[in-house]
This record gives sequence, structure tokens and C-alpha cells, in this order.
Amino acid sequence: MKKQWLRLIAMVFVLTLLVGLLTACEGNDNAKDRDKKTGSEDVTDTPEATPTGEVTPTGDPTPSAEATPTPEATPTPEATPTPEATPTAEPTQPVTAKLREQKSENGAFSVMLPEDTEGLVEFESNGFWVKNNDYYFDVWYIDTSFTGAVYDTADLMTMIYGENTMIDLLAVDYYDRRGDFTTKTINGVNAVVGPDANIELFNDDGSDPMTAYTRFIAYDCQYEYGLIVASYMLYDVTCETITDADRELDALLMSCAESVRQYRSPVDYKLEHYEKLVGTVPVEFLCISGSIEKVETVDKEVEITPYGTQDCMITLGSFVCTEEIPDSWELYEAMKVAYEADTTFSELRDAIEREGYHVWDMEYEEDGKKYLETVYCGYVFDQETLLILDLRRLADDEDAAENLMEDLLWSLKFN
Repeated sequence: MKKQWLRLIAMVFVLTLLVGLLTACEGNDNAKDRDKKTGSEDVTDTPEATPTGEVTPTGDPTPSAEATPTPEATPTPEATPTPEATPTAEPTQPVTAKLREQKSENGAFSVMLPEDTEGLVEFESNGFWVKNNDYYFDVWYIDTSFTGAVYDTADLMTMIYGENTMIDLLAVDYYDRRGDFTTKTINGVNAVVGPDANIELFNDDGSDPMTAYTRFIAYDCQYEYGLIVASYMLYDVTCETITDADRELDALLMSCAESVRQYRSPVDYKLEHYEKLVGTVPVEFLCISGSIEKVETVDKEVEITPYGTQDCMITLGSFVCTEEIPDSWELYEAMKVAYEADTTFSELRDAIEREGYHVWDMEYEEDGKKYLETVYCGYVFDQETLLILDLRRLADDEDAAENLMEDLLWSLKFN
């Protein structure tokens, strides 16, 4: 079976040595020019210039386009959150507005809002928002941050210092904070609290930018993986121009953000969580309940059998990089050498589903059946190892396990 091809890569080493000896005898240069992909340009979409409530992710986990790395994989800088965050200024006067409880449309969570917002609330499937002449306030269930799954607030903190994380999480075009993010427990739930920050929003055509002051609180979703995020903005106010009166409104809205209550799951599906060891690489992933029939570890590989398919298998394997095969480009070339006699290879391309993957297809015949195998290859920074996500199915059943594969690419964590 082709899913065992990593065991045969050793053949390439012998071929490489023979080619090297022949080249040396002919007096050729040792260097060999290779046409390689250097990664596509940054294809990160700029979030639409609408309030956060109007562009929140849907409940269905769907991966989207991201930039791919250059061939020389560079470890991602470690996040260094500051435990002692810069404090946000307190309001100068006590807040005395009357509040009322506002539940989401499906009743999964609620927040306290000023009484004068009655009739101004707008709902969508995963949350709601309210706006008047002075401010905008919203509360949402979110399971995706920058095209990949966000499991909880601990997971959010591992990515929160990324260049685009807050831009994507709050659906804004620009985010500039004052002070640091803090983690705390609010009403018994783990939460991340955002500091004073300036944001910018643009119209769909990129004109008429709006600058505003903002803060947010992201909570662990108590009944599903993901977050409940409450955020607000004050119109025509910035960190530099905020007044005492603005501070009183800021305090009121922050008290509303701190009042989030959760009653049940905000979505009508259940996510299952798996943690496995692939060789020496710890991995974890999510999938919708009922999509996986069986998960087994076989010879240091993790084999995933999808429900409702025949002759279909997803395999998670690893390959420790060597001098001859230091990256996915060379692994692809080695595979072509090892199997070129009976296998048709596609071009090596960048996977748009998640950052860091490169992908190629292989078509071949085995035991009288034609198979299509798609290989996704990512780099494990701290182990100099390639993680390989391999989908093998019958060639005439190209859609087999498609949704499960999308969930894996959306949620798989290995760095």
C-alpha cells in the first residue's frame, strides 16, 4: 500500500549516492540547479469593513486561504505574554445605568445590556449586536481564528500576539493596543481581557475609514470547543482622545462584557477531540461527532477510518528530516523517484487550507483498483520533522471523507 511509502524512501539515498559518484567522475559541478516553489504571495484576505457582528464565522468549521511559508522553514517566535499587564484607567465616576438580560437567539448565552437598548438588538445564528449613536456592542460564539480552529482561551493565548489574530478575531482592518492582554477567571469561566485599543474599519470599497476605541473579553465556551467573545467600540474616540465621560461609558460596557452567562451549547453539532502521538510528534485535532469510525496507532502512524466510506483511509505519519531530504520539496522529489514507474504525480503545490502545508496527488493501481492519494506535508519546527497527512481513497470516489479532511486541516495542531 502506498501509505507505507515512507519505509521505502531509503531507496532514494542509494540513488542519490550513485548520481553523486557519476557526476563527480564526469567532472561536473556538485551544485545542481532545481526549480522549486518558493511559496505563494500572502493571500490573507482583508476582513470586510463591517462591525464584528456582521462577519462572525459560521458554526460549520470551514478552512480558508492562508499564506504559505518559504522553503526555509523558520521557527515561529514564541509568544511572550506579560503576566503583569498594563492596567487600564478606571472611570472617574460610578456607573448607574439600569441593565437587563439579553439572550442569544437560541438561548445558549446571555449578557446584561442597558435598558435603553430594548428593540435595538440584531441577531444572527451565532450571536447578536446592538448599536446606537455612541457605541457598538456584540457577543458571539467563535470557533475559528485566522482560518484555523481556536479550541479555548489557552489556545487563543498561543496565537494572540500574531500579526493578524486580533484583526481576524474582531473583524477589523487595524488593531493597535495599549497595554497587554490579561487572563483571569470571570464568573467561574476562564477569560482573556483585551486592553485599551484603537481600531479602524473601512467600507467595502476601502473608503471612508472609521477609527474607534475598543475592548473585548473572550471566554471559554463551556459546552463546546471555541470561545464566547464580547466586544465593544466607542465611536469617534481613541485611546489618545478618550474623556472622563467616555471612561464612564467604557466602564458601563465593560461591566456588560463581564456579565456573560452560558446555558448550553451554542451550536447543533458536537466536536470530538483527539490527542495522539505520531512518531515523536504530539498532535491533536477536532472533528464533528460521528465522522470517525476508528482511530488506531500502527507502526508509529495514526490511521483514521472515516464513517460511511469504503477503501478509504486517512493516515498521520512523520518523517525525520535528513541532509538529503530536509523539507517537503525534497520529499516530493524522493517520492517521484521511488514510484515513478507505476504512479502518476501531480505538481507540488501550496495547500490553501492552512499555513505550512504543501500538497501533491498520486494516482496508481493496486490489486486491480485505481486509487487517488493526496499528501499534505507540514513542518514540525521544534523537531525538524515533516508531519504527513495522507488521504487514500478510490479514484472514482474523490469526495470520500472530504468533510472530515477539511476538519482535520482546520483543527490539526502539531507545533
